[in-house]
Amino acid sequence: MKSLQVFFMLAMLIMALAITISVNKPVPCLSVVSRETEGSAGPDCRNKKCVDMRTDISNCGSCGKRCSSSEICCNAHCVNPMSH
Repeated sequence: MKSLQVFFMLAMLIMALAITISVNKPVPCLSVVSRETEGSAGPDCRNKKCVDMRTDISNCGSCGKRCSSSEICCNAHCVNPMSH
């Protein structure tokens, strides 16, 4: 009986560890279209992690195109929200 309890506790510990490890894994980019760009480490610019190039200020419209500090990335274009 005691060995059954130890086995059960060990099984629960292994399951908890497996869940913890799987939760901390980065989710791969699952977009239908992979937009790998020359010089890119993977899809959508950021080390094989997805970024939305329509809104990402560090990759606005293309990998590495950075908006200035007064601009935002809107529909893949750097725009100054104060001028509109």
